[in-house]
Amino acid sequence: MLAIADLVAAALPHVLVDVGFLEMTDPPAGPVIDSLVERGCASVAALPLVLLGAGHAKSDVPAVVLDARRRHPGVDIRPGSPLGVSRLPVELIGRSVQEAGGAGLPLLVVARGTADPDANGDAFKAARLVGEWTGAPFVQVGFSGVTGPTVVEAAQVFARLGYRRLAVAWWYLC
Repeated sequence: MLAIADLVAAALPHVLVDVGFLEMTDPPAGPVIDSLVERGCASVAALPLVLLGAGHAKSDVPAVVLDARRRHPGVDIRPGSPLGVSRLPVELIGRSVQEAGGAGLPLLVVARGTADPDANGDAFKAARLVGEWTGAPFVQVGFSGVTGPTVVEAAQVFARLGYRRLAVAWWYLC
């Protein structure tokens, strides 16, 4: 995340760029927004650096933005959208699969998984697009948390279908 922020800051030298986190890592996003305002920002974009629109993008980031707006009523503070399923991440993962020798092989895509059915559906969409990019004859998604099919359950599908080799890709940002 910090490396991405450095790239954005280098590309936009007239924009203050900082990183705040929602959980497990400091600094928290709210105090980072406060710091940007204290440094003179009259407008702040809180961009969730997540792939899919699940709980963090739909609930957590908007809550941080609402709290920050209460603390800084004269500042324009807006939430951004998740990265979503778009050409660039599909292309990056597709190239990675091809470079690893997985072109034309059945494809298992591992995604985080969430309680949000829209985000899980987007993971399947991403998998299908990566499969098309790499020429996979069969594509399955396995989730590493919260929902199913689990990675093990997804891998068992390949075994039941008689596939002895497959490519594996991860639909994770970090």
